[in-house]
Amino acid sequence: MVEVINKIYDEVDWNETDIFKKMKAIGLVKFKIYKKFPQAFNFLKSATHENAAEVKSEINKLYKDLIANGLERGYKNIDWTKFREDIDIEKTINIINWTILSFAEQQRDKVNSFEDIGMEVLDEWDEYFNIMKRCFYKEEEQ
Repeated sequence: MVEVINKIYDEVDWNETDIFKKMKAIGLVKFKIYKKFPQAFNFLKSATHENAAEVKSEINKLYKDLIANGLERGYKNIDWTKFREDIDIEKTINIINWTILSFAEQQRDKVNSFEDIGMEVLDEWDEYFNIMKRCFYKEEEQ
């Protein structure tokens, strides 16, 4: 599973400084990887619903570490000057994270298999990013 996730990281342009462009690129690469390795993501999905006490805490830790690592990478090299000066960047990051993670969880729970995910997910993803961009960026950056 870690190897599959690293394939995502290998294909992303980490020099992109616009958070929304970078997150969009990550989403597109994830989509391609989901389609190429659906069974790996189906396994991860089922593992997150595992209730066996002997492995539940390990699975939760692994999942949280994967998310934390992905978010940390996503926020490297971001141009924070694009953001409005009258907003709290830390709270803005929380809103972006909550949106990304909740959206991903919602989409994951909608499908029986990652093979079923369609391009409309990326269109909806863009709609959320466009809203956040209008809310958080200075007008000239939109």
